[in-house]
Amino acid sequence: MNGFKKVNFKESINSVALKIEQHIKENCTELFCTFESIKQMITENYISLLIDKNEYVANELLIKIEKNLSLYNQNEFTKNIDIVRKKINSNIERLFLNSMVKKYKVHTN
Repeated sequence: MNGFKKVNFKESINSVALKIEQHIKENCTELFCTFESIKQMITENYISLLIDKNEYVANELLIKIEKNLSLYNQNEFTKNIDIVRKKINSNIERLFLNSMVKKYKVHTN
């Protein structure tokens, strides 16, 4: 495929959204969101990177989220590493914030 990696957008978004939803249920009880709102947030961040940067950067977002959550969920030992959990929580919050900021900029311009 000439060095290109094919990413099935819908499957990738759904997979990442499910993992984020599960992480939120287990670790961020103060943060309430639906599966659909998580999918929308990921999609908005993906499209923003796709437009602002390129497809490779946007795909990296999905890959990094997937890898971080997979590493965290590897076993009970990794789940008990507080700094990793806090970093993932912070990154999820940042994704939601980025999504809201982009919406605000669009509505005010």
